[in-house]
Amino acid sequence: MSNTVIQIKRSHTNATPTVLANGELAYSFQSNNLFIGANSDTNEVIKIGGGSDVALLNVTPGTAKNGAAIVSNTTGGIDALTIGTLTVGTQSTTDVAAGGNVTANIFTSNTITTGNGNFTDVNIANTLTVNGDIVLRGDNISLGDGGDVISLGASVNNNVVPTTDDTFTLGTSSLNYKTVFANQITLGSAPSNSTDAATKAYVDNEISSISTVGNTTQIGAPTDGFFANGSGSGNIEGAVTSLSNTTTVADAIDSMNEVMFNIHQQTYVRDVVVTCTSGNTGGAPLTATLTINVVGNANAFDINWGDGNYTNNTSDSTPSHTYTDNTNSPFDITVTARNTGALGEGNSASQSVTDLITLFTADPVADFDIMSAVSGGSEITTANINQTIYVDNDTTNANDVVATFHIDWGDGSSNSI
Repeated sequence: MSNTVIQIKRSHTNATPTVLANGELAYSFQSNNLFIGANSDTNEVIKIGGGSDVALLNVTPGTAKNGAAIVSNTTGGIDALTIGTLTVGTQSTTDVAAGGNVTANIFTSNTITTGNGNFTDVNIANTLTVNGDIVLRGDNISLGDGGDVISLGASVNNNVVPTTDDTFTLGTSSLNYKTVFANQITLGSAPSNSTDAATKAYVDNEISSISTVGNTTQIGAPTDGFFANGSGSGNIEGAVTSLSNTTTVADAIDSMNEVMFNIHQQTYVRDVVVTCTSGNTGGAPLTATLTINVVGNANAFDINWGDGNYTNNTSDSTPSHTYTDNTNSPFDITVTARNTGALGEGNSASQSVTDLITLFTADPVADFDIMSAVSGGSEITTANINQTIYVDNDTTNANDVVATFHIDWGDGSSNSI
């Protein structure tokens, strides 16, 4: 064997020999590689090695070089890697796996095509740009933290729909959105709390019964509780006495307008107060005299005396009336004070006084005659000493009453019968 000569074919023009016998060697100065023939029947040529392989390994560890092998640095890393197309298979022993976080800068002018990618933790320090759809799934998805700003630069062209009804909250009771701009907000239920928003249908229904027409809208109660109170010359308040909580706005304005004009014309009559200054109690016949006091300028009085008699259009403010029949006693008196030149609200005022006059039966009229006999005798004006005389009681207006008659005989003696 020591004297065996190994012949090697050589070529300066061909980078790879085309035909080699089985076990035959060849070297190309063109490619600086050593070759061996593997099968003369199929002309198979196998490269054993050479300068091209050495060039593949002539790299700085951790730095990727064009057309060279990848050699990791002392920490097992590669500083930067450019990949034209990367395909990762399904979950199997050939998958790319990382025990910790994966940090990478990916630059590509083409499309990264792959199946579904599953990542446990992905942290992006700067900007993530995605020219396609993003599907985020998880029990809790957080976008940013307290110092971040989320901006939507594109149009939102689809619906944002929760997976279940009435389960998601936007903001909290203590952390509110400052301003919400929306073309339309549709609510699913009527408001129940004072801070709830209301739908248009709810508001329309609530205000449908509210009238904005003056002849149906009521004025309501005043702050002090009174539109007008008091009467006569005492502590009175308010000029229009007909106003109440249920008076409509139109009627209130109309009444105030009429009262103001009557005040201007000095024909205004606010109220009247009636008292009986004499004859309010007694037997028939009884003459009662009234005193009529008016706030305003009344020039005529209409009086209902309560016994079926009336005095109308009198200017007497102290009228009198004689009662003769006590059938309906006590009597209610109604007085209306008015100004004959006034119109509308404030032209008159009335007062009714209950049981103002009480009329008894007619007063008894005493009438006694001195008679000489118990019956059938004649009336006498003189009598003898020790003569028996008799009293004939002819008193009127005493029938059907229990009465006691007192007689003073004039001689110091008397009787009660």
